[in-house]
Amino acid sequence: MTFQKAVKYDAGKPMWRLLQWRALRRVAEVATAGAKKYSPDNWKSFPPDEARIRYTDAMLRHTAAWLIGERYDPESGQPHLAHIAWNALSLLEFEEGITPPPSSPPPTPPVAPSS
Repeated sequence: MTFQKAVKYDAGKPMWRLLQWRALRRVAEVATAGAKKYSPDNWKSFPPDEARIRYTDAMLRHTAAWLIGERYDPESGQPHLAHIAWNALSLLEFEEGITPPPSSPPPTPPVAPSS
């Protein structure tokens, strides 16, 4: 069997293979614990301004604990760094425009102005 030269137009696309998957697993474990404690998409239910305050405060509490030498959150048993990452990702999601929970209808896309 002979192969022709393959072509794949992926220049400029994100290189997902570069992510730290072990660390992301810890973040997923934090997310899973939160989903069990509250509900899977509860974190998306806050208005963006309130969410920014709550998740920034939580991220800073975990950061302070980590900076004074506490490596694991006593309530969840997960690393404080995983909690910091989860809160940072949640803030980023709000900054980027949060995705509605699956049970919500998708937002109507804005209509581009006509020229």
